[in-house]
Amino acid sequence: MPRGVGTVITHQKGPLMATSDRSCPRRRFLTWRFCICLVVVVLICDEPVTGEDNGKVPLPGAHGRPFDEVWSQRIIAGAQREPVFIDIDTGRGMTAPATLMTQENNGKTVTDWAFSDALKHWIQHSGIDLAVQTDGHSIWLVGFDLRVGEPTIEQFKSEADVAKAVLPRRNNATQWITLRTKLANVAPGRTPFVTREGGLGALSLHITDFRGPNSIQVDYQLTRRPYVPKLTGQQVFAVYEPLILGQMATFLIADVTDHKLCLRTPGSSNQIEISADEVVVREAAHAELRAVRLHTGTLDIDAPAGRVTVNGRGKSATLRRVGDRIQVEFGKQIADSDEITIWMPELKIPDMRLRWKTAKADHEPKPR
Repeated sequence: MPRGVGTVITHQKGPLMATSDRSCPRRRFLTWRFCICLVVVVLICDEPVTGEDNGKVPLPGAHGRPFDEVWSQRIIAGAQREPVFIDIDTGRGMTAPATLMTQENNGKTVTDWAFSDALKHWIQHSGIDLAVQTDGHSIWLVGFDLRVGEPTIEQFKSEADVAKAVLPRRNNATQWITLRTKLANVAPGRTPFVTREGGLGALSLHITDFRGPNSIQVDYQLTRRPYVPKLTGQQVFAVYEPLILGQMATFLIADVTDHKLCLRTPGSSNQIEISADEVVVREAAHAELRAVRLHTGTLDIDAPAGRVTVNGRGKSATLRRVGDRIQVEFGKQIADSDEITIWMPELKIPDMRLRWKTAKADHEPKPR
């Protein structure tokens, strides 16, 4: 048989045989099966994914995303003698400048405070979301421009669940104090929230002695991802956090200028000035942040005590102003100098010129 189109030559034991592919049922079956599978794949890939309502898998980052943000923790000390104001988006804790304190609030818990226009401006300018105070048995809590929902012991399965549990936005913008409540020692479950800057999360509070008697531990989860506004109906705004208040990966330089303990980072306009009664954070492109006491994950500053605790990786060092010199206490040793440089976040003090001495247990020099 002459070889031509549609003819397949096969070799078997015995004489050479020629067969036509048109007469091979198995080949035709495999060809049709391949075509059918290809059409099915194309149809599946071309089908739009619209969400959970039609039973299909939601898009990444849509409302079906699990709420599995990393837990953050802040230990708030000193909230028994005065309220501590917290910015949830940055984790920063502050106490109000003395110039904003009024006689009418003396002796009152923060839930009974009258908030002046000047105090309101400081709270909103500083990005503060909460004020907390305790007597060792209960926690008083005030929220500022903070949307919250009812506390729950149930686990939030998705970010959409958190957003749905938060109360709708108020139409009356003058109602900026959105929460005044008193909690037991251990708050019941987790409270869902949306911050002024649009952060979505959940928090819980309880009293602890971890950083001194009657401190308040705040545990929270927070997300500020780009799709959050679709869940909350509220825009996510940028949060101002100077480099020097964040998790530093640079040098921290400390000295005394104009009788103030000063902290700065090289090559930037960030600087912190600590006087006898106030902490001032300066940055060229932004307005100042002011407080009496300021706590971040890296710095714990107490202006009246003239003390700064610097926290690194598993270590801490304490800086104080003694006259016009800086004193540093590191481990069980103490030294002083005109200027001290600390490598962060390892918290190393490389100055070989420092003359270290053994620190006394009760050593607490007063600023002069």
